[in-house]
Amino acid sequence: MEVTDLSAKAGRTRAALLDAVERLLGAGADPGSAAVAAEARVATGTFYRYFSDRDDALAAAFARRLDDLIDGVEAALDPARVLDVGVAAVLDEVVDRVADGYAESGPVIAAALARLRASEPIRGVYRSRHSRATTVLATFLRRVDRAGMVAVEDGGATAVAVVVLVEGLNHPALRTDPQGAVRRRVAVGLRAVVGVPSDAERNVPITGGDV
Repeated sequence: MEVTDLSAKAGRTRAALLDAVERLLGAGADPGSAAVAAEARVATGTFYRYFSDRDDALAAAFARRLDDLIDGVEAALDPARVLDVGVAAVLDEVVDRVADGYAESGPVIAAALARLRASEPIRGVYRSRHSRATTVLATFLRRVDRAGMVAVEDGGATAVAVVVLVEGLNHPALRTDPQGAVRRRVAVGLRAVVGVPSDAERNVPITGGDV
């Protein structure tokens, strides 16, 4: 049950419970209601005022992490930044933000994905955030296509393809890539999927126009 209308105090309590979920997962412990409440230093009954069960709390923690990732991507795709540094550099930043975000969110995302098939709340979060990410990327692609910075044949399909590609940045191989070689190859692949021409890497629009 995703909750959006909370008082300041209730919001802090809910955030403390989600922080507790994350700490438990990071320590390899099970985020059951009693454990989460104890970690957050509240009564177990308080847990149930915010979440119906373990999966509900895990779904909320999953949603928070995915929202942070998507917010970071949306910030990187800001039109002013595209005009300032170019499409290629912006896409490289997206790769870095998502890879770093997955690394920081690893325990939460791994636990949520392990419950994806069995948990409707977690599936709901996954679907809604996939939709939001696709919308953010489709908007970006329309802007840079209209400005002549890339030539996108099917913006909807390309946006989904980008989501699929960047989800791969959650792969364990990225955890053993200290020099960033794999990450950089993913960035090259992302440029190809989007259709970034060589001129765009130098921030020169093909036909001119505003983003």
